Amino acid sequence: MSAAVAIVSPFFFEVGNLSVFYARTYSAFTGRMFWGEVIKMMMRIGIESLPIVISVTAFVGLNIVVQGYQMMRLLGAQDMVGMFLAMAAVRELAPILAAALVGAKAGCGMASELGTMRIREQIDALEVMSVDPYRFLIAPRVIAAIAMGPLITIVALWSCIAAGYLAAVYQFDLNGSLFLSEVFRFITPRDLLNVLLKSGAFAAVCFPIVCYAGFYAEGGARGVGDATNRAIVWGAIGIVTINAVLTAIMY
Repeated sequence: MSAAVAIVSPFFFEVGNLSVFYARTYSAFTGRMFWGEVIKMMMRIGIESLPIVISVTAFVGLNIVVQGYQMMRLLGAQDMVGMFLAMAAVRELAPILAAALVGAKAGCGMASELGTMRIREQIDALEVMSVDPYRFLIAPRVIAAIAMGPLITIVALWSCIAAGYLAAVYQFDLNGSLFLSEVFRFITPRDLLNVLLKSGAFAAVCFPIVCYAGFYAEGGARGVGDATNRAIVWGAIGIVTINAVLTAIMY
């Protein structure tokens, strides 16, 4: 019994702390906002993440077409590979990949940055100067993530489709116009709306988790490393959990 309590108690303590962190983060959205910090975080989350998002999603789109073509050819429906790419990229891969890559690129850096600030007592110094660290440090990062998440997801989607188009046309000699018509025939306004809602939900739920991990880091340099590791693991779990829930609701 004591062993079970020793395992369960820290979990509920962490959940309670995280709930308070969420409440204080979103309550900081009201009132004065440090828009200079928001713009700086938008650059870090959005612009600096674009190269890795575009390159990874391009290769994913190319591989989807390669694998999809081989499967469709067995059914004599290789001309419908555009439909296969559209369904896979729009409904699942683009929002998940964009969120995961941004979390790995920007989220990891933010967790380590906040962890370092905690270890060096810079966050305590802000509180001494009567500066709300949630309003100055956390809220701008979450706002920037919510604002940039849908935009990065759209870029990921078109990168995936563009790479798939190149593979279909130049590797398998498919008709480019037919490929694109199949793609756009199966991308509906509702699908695009769902993509934007998913990406916004990923940012709204998972970026506070990333910031929480760094904000409460302790134990010196090793503690910062542990906080960064927790941020990536918790963020990934949050992404797949939210995706499962939203997919069940939307489709």
